[in-house]
Amino acid sequence: MTKGLSVIGPRPVTLEETYEYGDAREEVLACKPGITGWWAATDRNDSTWESGQRQAREL
Repeated sequence: MTKGLSVIGPRPVTLEETYEYGDAREEVLACKPGITGWWAATDRNDSTWESGQRQAREL
């Protein structure tokens, strides 16, 4: 695993939250995490875990 953070990348999440990514969980865990994610930079207030939009934006 690579140390450090990139500027844009999947935001670090808890172990439990990684399961919200479903089949893409391993893909997210393989990415270098970011200080801010695409989700936060584009539509933070309009994307939710429940709708699946946050996960889609991060991927």
